[in-house]
Amino acid sequence: MRIAVIGAGSIGLLWASRLSRLPYEVTVLTHTTEQHKQIVQAGISCEELDGQVIHTNVKSCPIDDTSELPPFDIIFITVKQYQLKNVMGLVQCYSHPFTQILFWQNGLGHEEAIGELHYRPDTYVALTTEGAYRKTNTQVVHTGQGETWIGTFPHEEQWKPLLQDFIQTLQPIVISPIREEKMILKRMWEKLAVNAVINPLTTILEVPNGELLHVELENMMEKITVETCQVAKLVGVELDHSRTIKKIKEVCRLTSQNVSSMLQDVQGGKRTEIESINGAIIRYAKEHNIPVYYHEMLCTLVKAKEEHNKRNTSI
Repeated sequence: MRIAVIGAGSIGLLWASRLSRLPYEVTVLTHTTEQHKQIVQAGISCEELDGQVIHTNVKSCPIDDTSELPPFDIIFITVKQYQLKNVMGLVQCYSHPFTQILFWQNGLGHEEAIGELHYRPDTYVALTTEGAYRKTNTQVVHTGQGETWIGTFPHEEQWKPLLQDFIQTLQPIVISPIREEKMILKRMWEKLAVNAVINPLTTILEVPNGELLHVELENMMEKITVETCQVAKLVGVELDHSRTIKKIKEVCRLTSQNVSSMLQDVQGGKRTEIESINGAIIRYAKEHNIPVYYHEMLCTLVKAKEEHNKRNTSI
């Protein structure tokens, strides 16, 4: 079986490390030639939760130099949401009609990307609460255990046998549960509601997730979540407000030392996924002509911080 991981950020490196421990041919497609060369020379080192460092060797190829690659049977797409449109041509070219394609992005916007694929019916959204931090181009730290849900998208169907067998083989390596989710759209909105609070607030305050429980932010969390639940209902997804708030606090506790991916991006002078998280909620709200003042405020502040840090890191 041939597997590709497109994107070698924290999640991409984490899964590439895990996949390469199995008897499959794994290829990591990187955005830069520099990272490709480093992976070829050094492999991938993954520091697990218990401190153990596992080193594996994997194949690598720069995204802009893939002309000689044969099609893959399973593709993990781990680029940022806003980068999806730049890799869909690659996915089309290096997949076949039975390839299992898994999207690992935060936020919403998968439909548009999937719509660009032709004769590729087996597409899935994968959602995870696991934490990871990319230490270097070849080193990743697993920072938090969690759960992973995978569901067919945009059509709700059952997993294909190829994916079922693959996940069954992969599960002992991962330890954390990987579950089939038959209502993945609702699960996407549930995760979006959590990310729409934790990611921007930790980014603006520049604090790890757990710190949100120790400052006076409960009222702010409530207001943001009320807006999210209102918008979700308008698009046909029922979110329970009190349950969502409870989940946000639970994630803060379980990942108390984690630095959110959005904060990591800002600190690295990179573009964030604010447009596919809070920005997605704003776009749906505008379609239904309802105000979402708190999401607009968070979006404005994160974008300003993003631009400020980008200028500073380029000096």
